[in-house]
Amino acid sequence: IFAWHEDYVTGSSGINLNPGGETTVRITLPTGATLEGRITHNGEPAVGSRVHINTRHATRGNESKSVTADENGYYMATGLGSGEASLSAQLVTGSDEFINQQRRMPLPENGVASADFAFETGSAGIEGIVTFRGEPLPSAQVRLHILHGDGSSQQHHANPDNQGYYIIENQPAGSARVHANSYQEETRGNMIANVELVAGEIIKIDMELAGDHTVVGQVAGLRDDHQASVIVLLEGEVPHGTYTWKQEDFITLNNAGRVGAAVTGTDGTFTVPNMRPGRYTVMAVEIRQGDPNVKEFRVTASPIEIVAGTTEVQANLSF
Repeated sequence: IFAWHEDYVTGSSGINLNPGGETTVRITLPTGATLEGRITHNGEPAVGSRVHINTRHATRGNESKSVTADENGYYMATGLGSGEASLSAQLVTGSDEFINQQRRMPLPENGVASADFAFETGSAGIEGIVTFRGEPLPSAQVRLHILHGDGSSQQHHANPDNQGYYIIENQPAGSARVHANSYQEETRGNMIANVELVAGEIIKIDMELAGDHTVVGQVAGLRDDHQASVIVLLEGEVPHGTYTWKQEDFITLNNAGRVGAAVTGTDGTFTVPNMRPGRYTVMAVEIRQGDPNVKEFRVTASPIEIVAGTTEVQANLSF
């Protein structure tokens, strides 16, 4: 039996029910970890910004909590589970626009951890047209990633209009990555471009999501009743070889150059369409559908190169 309260960590107790009688259960809710910090926007308090904290409970799976910064930009979240946590701070910049910062960090058992978020905006920006085989793609999503040295990133989202046009303004100058993608089956595709943002300029970057190459392959060594989630990344984003990842490790992929994905059949085969020439890493994560209690995942990753003039590239992996 479980008991939970927003100010404490979830508590539980095993019980034996007595037929026809009454059973008394005592559950102690641990105090848990506390996360505190300050959120700023160009050095000033980011009043009303929010922080979302996700932790993974050993039995109940993922647990989340959200808190809002006060008039001084400070926030505090109590009753958090210990261990690795993924954090996402959100700064609202318009009626339907916002900027995210994401990071992951350990939370101590019954202790206090700190995490500050410093949002920056400026006069730089990007604009362009998103298309699929030359046709405007208003259903696409565009994200601008500004990577920080501590492993976190600042992200700004934009949705193209009916003509496929998007614009992301008020960004700080410096190195960034723009990522456009579509998850609809008939227009599924991705494109990533690195860009150097310049103060006072709006740089034009058109994004064509349809590629002419296909990655096909098979993942060998899967356990019975398992499949693999296959992710194609820009080269250098994840290590090569076979290893294990915990659930919280996957947040690092939010900042990675993900350009394609597929799920294998029970025989381990997969197909990733709409790819472009370049160097990539193909990563396979062993999964079992409907199993929420997995703490560690087997991962295998291998490099591939797509050369112009070819239509199909073979990528076989093995655990």
